[in-house]
Amino acid sequence: MEKKKKFLLTYILVGIIFGALFPISAYFYEFISHKMNFSIANLIELHRHNNLLYMIDTAPIFLGIFSFIAGINHCKTFKINKELEITRDDLIESEKKLKKALESVKEKNKELYFESLHDKLTGVANEKSFIKNFSETQEHAVLMCINICHFREINTIFGYEIGDYILKEFATRLIENNFECYRIHGDEFAIVSYEKANYIEIDILANYIFNLISEEPFKIKDENIFLTIHMGISIMNKENDKLLDITEGLYNANYALKYAKDKNLQYALYNNEMINNSYNYSYEWKKKIILAIKDDKIMTFYQPIINNMTLEMDKLETLIRMKDEVGNIVSPFKFLTSAKKYGLYNHLTKFVITEALRTILTLNKEISINISIDDIRNISTMKLLEHELNNFPKDKTGKIVFELLESEGIENYDEVRDFISLVKSYGSKIAIDDFGSGYSNFSHIINLDIDFIKIDASLIKNIDKDRNSEFIVKLIVDFAKKTDIKTIAEFVHSKEVYDKVKELGIDYSQGYYFSEPKEISAFL
Repeated sequence: MEKKKKFLLTYILVGIIFGALFPISAYFYEFISHKMNFSIANLIELHRHNNLLYMIDTAPIFLGIFSFIAGINHCKTFKINKELEITRDDLIESEKKLKKALESVKEKNKELYFESLHDKLTGVANEKSFIKNFSETQEHAVLMCINICHFREINTIFGYEIGDYILKEFATRLIENNFECYRIHGDEFAIVSYEKANYIEIDILANYIFNLISEEPFKIKDENIFLTIHMGISIMNKENDKLLDITEGLYNANYALKYAKDKNLQYALYNNEMINNSYNYSYEWKKKIILAIKDDKIMTFYQPIINNMTLEMDKLETLIRMKDEVGNIVSPFKFLTSAKKYGLYNHLTKFVITEALRTILTLNKEISINISIDDIRNISTMKLLEHELNNFPKDKTGKIVFELLESEGIENYDEVRDFISLVKSYGSKIAIDDFGSGYSNFSHIINLDIDFIKIDASLIKNIDKDRNSEFIVKLIVDFAKKTDIKTIAEFVHSKEVYDKVKELGIDYSQGYYFSEPKEISAFL
């Protein structure tokens, strides 16, 4: 603003000076040319008789106006130039910022793209990358899906931080041995090889990987954690110029993995007979179950639960059995999967509930009944249970114990909690079965109002010589005592195991060391 004022004053002053000099010079010339003495009177006289001087008199005014206008225009021009200069600087600066932002976006996009193809925890490529990188044009491929056995136990006992460390070390061990490793999800990994391999070579490879993982422990501070794995393998060979199908190969490898886990095998190699045999096996058991229900050949057996202090049989667990066409007793491991698959499971649960309640009245002992999340979700099963509880003697409902599978509860917490509230309202009790393979947060046990923890057989069976199992069980027992929950050791099969169980302060024992499951007549 100050510069603008200075410019205007300068132009006006120059105009006035030049405008004033011009008439003064003209007047001086007139006086000389007419040889007149300079006086005010002569100046007025000269002015009256000379029209040119009238025009010259106005010159300062016009020149001043012109100078003023020129000054304004100059200021406008200066302002526009200045604004253009500022705009140009801003554009240059904006261009720099935009370029920097674009570079930042490119880098971020690279990071996001990398993250989309890699597992955040372990850093190895993920399933998306596995599918993307798979070379469909190869002549051969061997896909292998690997699952860490009982990984939930590590999270349960040692916490997620240790569990995450194990997963990273697991992946590192595979990579360091030159395997192309991918993390599919959770505790499942995959490796791929494009070498042609026969059955013998695959067997050697599978055993090498199994030993690589299981023989050397994973070291966590002062603890050595041993892992075992299941593997599902799919062989792919190019046929008639047809590209290899990664989706089909991965599906087959996963199917083989499930088969290996069900059969407790180190590995299973996928083949068409696997599906046919599985389907035929399952369908045959469906027919046997239907026939057994019709002919009243579904049975309940009972296994004693012994008080470790008194060695008295305080409780029994209800276990389902089936009698086949020749009178042999069939384990539920053979038919329960088919019962679930074909919608027959709820019929079996209803039968067990009815028989177990009848046994309570007969033996006057606490009787436990296994209840799954499928049972809790089944409306007809829950209606039957409520009906039975409503009509059961009020002074006997406290002898009913419902065992919930620990591995199912964490994912269905609200449903399990509602079920517990229901049966607790009748005075019944709750036990968590197979503890050590789910419920990774101990706080859930407290919030679910549990009466008994049944420690998983995998932790008990070798507890007399397995230091890791002993350490884990000590933690469970300590937690249970602090929360006023009773503990039951499953799979007590020898005196050595029983002695260790008693030494650790576990309240009850169940297993073949005391008694195998028997019909009710054995306890009358």
